[in-house]
Amino acid sequence: MIDLNKTRKATMAKKEKEVVEEFRYSSGCDLIDLCVGGDKGVLGFQGGKWVNLIGDASSGKSLLCLETITANKYKYKDKARHIYDDSENGFTFDTEERYGFSSKEKGYTDSETVEQMNYQHTKFMESLQEDEHGIYIVDSLDGLADKMGIEMDEDTQKAIAKGKENDAGSYQMSIPKYLSQTYFKMRHGALDDTKSLCIITSQVRENVGAGLYGAKLKRGCGKALDLYANYIIWLKTMCFIEKNGRKVGAVVHAKVTKAKVKRPYREVIYTVIFDYGIDNVSSNLDFLFDLRSSKNGELLKRAESIVWEEGIEPMTKDELVEYIEKNKLKKELKRRTMEKWETIEDSIASNRPNKYEDEDDE
Repeated sequence: MIDLNKTRKATMAKKEKEVVEEFRYSSGCDLIDLCVGGDKGVLGFQGGKWVNLIGDASSGKSLLCLETITANKYKYKDKARHIYDDSENGFTFDTEERYGFSSKEKGYTDSETVEQMNYQHTKFMESLQEDEHGIYIVDSLDGLADKMGIEMDEDTQKAIAKGKENDAGSYQMSIPKYLSQTYFKMRHGALDDTKSLCIITSQVRENVGAGLYGAKLKRGCGKALDLYANYIIWLKTMCFIEKNGRKVGAVVHAKVTKAKVKRPYREVIYTVIFDYGIDNVSSNLDFLFDLRSSKNGELLKRAESIVWEEGIEPMTKDELVEYIEKNKLKKELKRRTMEKWETIEDSIASNRPNKYEDEDDE
């Protein structure tokens, strides 16, 4: 006879173990990890999901992709694998010099079409071992053509060369249809099975005809990403950081517009230094001590005198960054950052009883 009580306990223990062992990918930025974690003590992107980063050319999408790769390679060493599919052919980072790794494994090239990207992503997922963690980057979706579009373009070029008009009709690109009916639909199972991560970047464009109250910007390639992406994050440069009259970094606003988590729709401000990457220490300090304007990202006057703890003289922000790094206090800074984040979350939580809980009979 089956012991149902014993079975339930075993099932619950298994579920608790699965929650603890659930794999997460760090973005390389604690604040973004808190945004997408979606629950207390949970940080980073859940494995087996699609992430869509949206922003203009100066918003740091590619850099965030590289930081995500680097953070996980640093943590998981040779068990972390990645492919950076530079479909726009605009990649200028020397990853070997800056991060110590190549952007691609042997046997992979930059995709020109969505069909090629689909093939390479599938090939990459099939190559992953059970104990490996894979990240596939598509930068960007807007840089990909489709097979039909290429054939139509070739026909047009041939017709023009012969002095004729092309009667094939105008371009009716099938990328949104291909993404919706083939790529996402056929690959989401493999993505989930391998617990790998796919980050797709998208450029923004003006939303012509949006009206007075409609969104001024939109993303291309149809609505497939709205449906299948588990995380959608809009990036926007708020202001630049200058030294001696030259731009050396930027303050970026990240807004999560979709995340299937307990705490959706979070947004943060973080700092990027062009020759360094995401400045996690600086970003955490900005959040912890409210050092930047939420309107334009500019550093506030209070950054000139910050008290880290009692008994230590106030420091400027630059001095405090140096102090934390010199004294190996990054873990302590992260702990304080998470503590403040949870204090804010606790202050806005509903804290209401279970709505289906029966009331005692009077």
